[in-house]
Amino acid sequence: MKTKTKHILIVVLLIWLSPAISNALYQPIGIIKLLIQSQFATVFSSTYDIATPAGTDSPTFADDRMREIKAAVQERMAVDHKFSLTGTEVSATDTGEHTKITFNTTISDPTQVSGKAHAYMKSDELFYQDDTNTTVQITSAGALLGDSLKDDSVDEDAIELSNNAFMSAEDFGGGGQVSIIKVDLSDDVIIRSVSGNTAKLSSEATLAGPTDIVHKAYVDNNIPTSGFWNTSGSESSKTSMSSTNIFEDVNLSGIVGSNTALVYLQFRETANGNHIYAFRQKGGPGGTNPFAAPGWQQSGNDQASLSSVDFANTGDYCYLMVPTDSNGFIEIASNSTAATLEITVIGFIK
Repeated sequence: MKTKTKHILIVVLLIWLSPAISNALYQPIGIIKLLIQSQFATVFSSTYDIATPAGTDSPTFADDRMREIKAAVQERMAVDHKFSLTGTEVSATDTGEHTKITFNTTISDPTQVSGKAHAYMKSDELFYQDDTNTTVQITSAGALLGDSLKDDSVDEDAIELSNNAFMSAEDFGGGGQVSIIKVDLSDDVIIRSVSGNTAKLSSEATLAGPTDIVHKAYVDNNIPTSGFWNTSGSESSKTSMSSTNIFEDVNLSGIVGSNTALVYLQFRETANGNHIYAFRQKGGPGGTNPFAAPGWQQSGNDQASLSSVDFANTGDYCYLMVPTDSNGFIEIASNSTAATLEITVIGFIK
């Protein structure tokens, strides 16, 4: 009888101590699971089970279940959020902020909801759906899909903006937008400054406006390093005189530009020579006939702006400097129309 009573007392003692024994066994198992979790983020050490505790469970397990649910929530929140433990607490000031966004791949687009938008992954690519059920694929093969960043279907591999609309960026203060660049109605690239001024990015052939921006080759080809433009002997198309004793145009704008320039010329008669010539800026003083006034070869009031030459033989040549007008023109007059002329621009200064 005494032995039977003893056995009953042992069983009652074990039942009474069972929560403590269970808790003692749980701790090392939890530590082992935590170590596994540190290597594999998808393995959780605490189970999130909505069926526990059961109504038949002993109330003595309630504190264990409370700790278990806290640990389960903390582990799952930490997947994409700042939700790490400091000791046994989640107490960092940035708690709850996203560290990343993980999408689970779906096989179909979500159901559109009014007033809501969806970002999601389908077939291993990122998609966006707005509240009008417009769906846009954002990535392709691990890269941004150009078609999702443009306004039409001209080139699906390009990022395209609307024509004649500026691309903008946030200003330094963060309180407004600054227009940067656009393609205008003439398909010219227009750059805009903070002050609102615009400049066209031009090719050398289309350079026109005073604020146009040009490429380096234009500067290299047109801006001298020593203050003098060397044209390597560009010849004027003027090769003969149409009339005598009358100034005629010589268009040098194709060489010096449509602007005022001081031109250094080589001039000669290549056939039927032995004549007199006078050069001046187009529209300059001296009237239409430079040879009418007595002593025109001298530096008189009207003739001071003229450069003149009197050739003795065919093949003779000379060098002279003549200013152009604002359109790049000079004028030449002669006492004969017989000679064949050669006017070569050696260089010029704007």
